[in-house]
Amino acid sequence: MLIVDDNAVIRHGVRSLLEAGEGLEVVGEAENGREAVSRAAQLHPDVVLLDVRMPVMDGLAALETLREQTRVLMLTYAEDEDVVARAVRGGASGYLVHGRFGPEELAEGVRALAAGGSVVSPAVAGAVFEAARERTSGAETPRAPAEAALTRREREIMNLAAQGMSRRDIAHELVVEEKTVKNHINRIYSKLGAANRAEAIALWLGTRRTG
Repeated sequence: MLIVDDNAVIRHGVRSLLEAGEGLEVVGEAENGREAVSRAAQLHPDVVLLDVRMPVMDGLAALETLREQTRVLMLTYAEDEDVVARAVRGGASGYLVHGRFGPEELAEGVRALAAGGSVVSPAVAGAVFEAARERTSGAETPRAPAEAALTRREREIMNLAAQGMSRRDIAHELVVEEKTVKNHINRIYSKLGAANRAEAIALWLGTRRTG
């Protein structure tokens, strides 16, 4: 992975989180989009974690080149719908908002991208998938029959997850153990055929394309 952010403290923090995850390796860092393009060409990372707002060249400008070389995860504080839509239309494979994920969610998201999947913070899920629909054929997206597949408790958990709550937050809200929530989420993934949290939320919201 290549971490790109103009804030050295954020780069160090993200590196620490990722390197604590099994099978994850950070191959380099960059402090702006221009440096990111150069370093990606040299290092050939599987995933680039890219901030939006940076000097010299911002993340959206760098995305135009990086998307041709590797998979890009926007990792930023920016939640503006226009920025999210531009990132998705520009070829980003994922979009995570700082403060809206824990260490495990970040590691899971990076692994999902490296495996060809996608990941998105629930807080910007609507903007992400609206942009994705605009980028494709423009045909109306059929609503997935997610609700019928889940139990009442699983539906409660998905409603909370779609609001951006972490497993810990959900456990607190429902007054259950975090491990119980994790077990429910694993069953939800299986029932919906989802590989990760983002796909499960997309199905739940009826925004994932089928076929």
